[in-house]
Amino acid sequence: MMIRGAKRVRCGAVAALVACGACSSEAGFSPGDSGHSGGGGASVEQATGGVSSAGSASSGGWATGGAKTLPPIDVTPGVCGNGLLEPHETCDDGNLESGDGCSRYCNRERGWDCPEPGHACRPLCGDGIRDVIEVCDDGNTVSGDGCSEDCQRVEPGWRCLVAGGACVPVCGDGRTVGAEPCDDGNTASGDGCSSRCLVEPGADCASGVCRVSLCGNGIVETGEQCDLGEDNGRGAEDGQGCSLGCTPEPICEKSAQGELVCPAVCGNAALEPGEPCDDGNLYDGDGCSAACVPEVGFVCTDVDLEDRMLSECAPQCGDGILVGSEECDDGVDNDDSRYGGCKSDCTLGFYCGDGTVDGPQEECDDGVDNVVVYGGIVDAGTRPGCTPSCTQAPYCGDGIIDQDFGEDCDNGTGQLGSGCAPDCHRLLGP
Repeated sequence: MMIRGAKRVRCGAVAALVACGACSSEAGFSPGDSGHSGGGGASVEQATGGVSSAGSASSGGWATGGAKTLPPIDVTPGVCGNGLLEPHETCDDGNLESGDGCSRYCNRERGWDCPEPGHACRPLCGDGIRDVIEVCDDGNTVSGDGCSEDCQRVEPGWRCLVAGGACVPVCGDGRTVGAEPCDDGNTASGDGCSSRCLVEPGADCASGVCRVSLCGNGIVETGEQCDLGEDNGRGAEDGQGCSLGCTPEPICEKSAQGELVCPAVCGNAALEPGEPCDDGNLYDGDGCSAACVPEVGFVCTDVDLEDRMLSECAPQCGDGILVGSEECDDGVDNDDSRYGGCKSDCTLGFYCGDGTVDGPQEECDDGVDNVVVYGGIVDAGTRPGCTPSCTQAPYCGDGIIDQDFGEDCDNGTGQLGSGCAPDCHRLLGP
């Protein structure tokens, strides 16, 4: 028999020429070909690429006695689940289970990465999609911003409300994280740390515990550098004076007109000439920087305290810049009624994951439990679960054949019938 460019042929799970009728014109063989010893068809040894005892590779595939051997043939079964990545597959993790990243049909599932055939897939952390075994996904793989680098935990002091969106600090939990200058464990103002977790004038929160001193009582208290009581703010040419914010006054000089001129002191809780703002501290991230310059995304207003002027800064909601205590800021698109948007006070509006079924956009909403991707077999009176997109999870009995989750059939009842078993696998019969 002569060789005419033998092909690799797969029939079912076995790829061997002898199992698929190798001696056929389709496989590249002509049973009637001459030029071989014995005149019969190819032997099993020849068809599987073995070298007969009568031949050797060095003889060019022809045995000494004229018998001809075939080159080695790949007989690896072309079967999903064998741990080998084959041309028709986008993954193969070595099993036939769906929902683990690689479906029973060896297709990579949404939100997963399957880099090594034969090994378990892993969630594609950082893609902004919260998958079945991800606790959060803020669209990156960086720690310290609320969602850990592996998407497996929400970091202490943070809330990660919307998949793909930035996590925000939880004001009032006692943890100072992110852009929070302070967090004293409550959302009350007047105790040094405001309801928005901003350091209040005259307070010192550097140690993590805010201390408010009574400047002007003549007693140097925590956070004060001096306190001359009623003499605060009167100035002194020798540099021994004390400001209205209980910080040392600079050396002042008299002008040509005889007026006492003193350079401004940033952070002394008194808005002085030359200062764009002064909120009484030297913290960045609260609207007025450590250099007493208004920060981007904030608006600072002057407050008259009778004996001096003070700056109060707050996030400028509606400018499209997310800062401070804002949960969101879509700028001109802030809308109290828009689903999935940002409200006019820069808090999140209705969204998938808030635990409430909001209008026609959502079929369900289990809040933090929106991670189910397949409901399996659902008993009467139970619900299949809710996906991260607030849609009902596919399940056996929904009338849809969910092949990616291993269903061969689905008669819409979850009951035996029409050749479909209650587990949505087709019954085999004669």
